[in-house]
Amino acid sequence: MTKNEFVKQLSFICNMSFKDCIRVVDNAYFLLCDCLKVGEVVKFKGFGKFYIKRKQDRVVKSIYTKNLLLVSSKNQVCFKMSSLFKNIVK
Repeated sequence: MTKNEFVKQLSFICNMSFKDCIRVVDNAYFLLCDCLKVGEVVKFKGFGKFYIKRKQDRVVKSIYTKNLLLVSSKNQVCFKMSSLFKNIVK
């Protein structure tokens, strides 16, 4: 399902215009990104939680040159499903 298909169905369910629904979805996305940037955990009861996991520096071996390379640390966005959502999807 694409974003436009999702927004079309959401606008039908909520009885809103397509433009209003796309604004709501875009703003929710940007709010989620802003919260994750500052390190907040975003929880939706019955759905799951989004959080940032910090990956540490690590040394890897290049398969082409056989040299050891240092990969710097980075943030990784993670999602953990709630058990209710997991049971619905199964």
